[in-house]
Amino acid sequence: MRHGSLFFLGAEGGSRLGLPIEVEDAMADIATVFHWQPAAMDVLELEDLMKWRERARVRCGAE
Repeated sequence: MRHGSLFFLGAEGGSRLGLPIEVEDAMADIATVFHWQPAAMDVLELEDLMKWRERARVRCGAE
């Protein structure tokens, strides 16, 4: 995570592709930005979860 960042959404700590290592990290990013409860994300397929995580990254301005 970059210094001063409130989000987990930066590339640090993730894979070379910028994806989080843990599904829970993606869920935390989405919850932080969109205020979703974990149960709302449990029903999503992994591909959809990653799409929502990318939307969260864009909205918070993380690089």
